[in-house]
Amino acid sequence: MRDALSEIARLADKAKTAPTTTELSGVLVIKGEVPEHQLAGIYQPMIGFIVQGRKTISIGDDVIDLKAPAYFVVPTDLPATGRVHQGSNGLSYLSVGLRL
Repeated sequence: MRDALSEIARLADKAKTAPTTTELSGVLVIKGEVPEHQLAGIYQPMIGFIVQGRKTISIGDDVIDLKAPAYFVVPTDLPATGRVHQGSNGLSYLSVGLRL
């Protein structure tokens, strides 16, 4: 599994800080290189795969802390706040999202 994650991380490392579309319809990659900050928005239905680093998602009073490798599912439009963190090794946050 580590080899597969390493390969996904290698491909995702080419992404930009904003969600970057791919040649696969509905597949996005995100690279978190900006200083740690909180971003509020509406999460669209998706499956998110955290490949490298960590992400904290706040939905109301609930806080979910996800550390790579991890995934999360957003079944409907959902107001939330997210914060991405570098990995313990200092590497950028990387994720892949699949829109539903």
